[in-house]
Amino acid sequence: MNSGRDWAAYRSARAGVRAASAGYESQLQETLNGLLQAYADLYEVEVDAENQVRSIDGLKAIEARAVERYQSGHGTTVAIGQARTAVFEAQESRNRACRAVADKSAALVQSVGLHLPLDQRVATHSPLPARTPLTN
Repeated sequence: MNSGRDWAAYRSARAGVRAASAGYESQLQETLNGLLQAYADLYEVEVDAENQVRSIDGLKAIEARAVERYQSGHGTTVAIGQARTAVFEAQESRNRACRAVADKSAALVQSVGLHLPLDQRVATHSPLPARTPLTN
């Protein structure tokens, strides 16, 4: 038995295990970073979509007041047209936000290796916590 060769083989195998372990940890870290980024992106576009809905509600109320003022003789058709245009543009923004939610939801699902039917999506419940330094 050649103990020098055996010892060298043992050290080589041990170095291989360490290298594989480091590669695994690096890959896991990349996967987790991708997952967290996908979650944060989804949360951001969900908030935007919710804000668009509230915006549309407010603009519809403005449009109703413009129509009411016109009917009572105090408004103009220009004001009604402007209000309707604002509502239409807000609805277009909401549609873009909804498409972004669907895209970001699909990205989140894909980042964990799952597949969902096109008519289903995942949703977030809260923003990610702020990053805090680790203390020992």
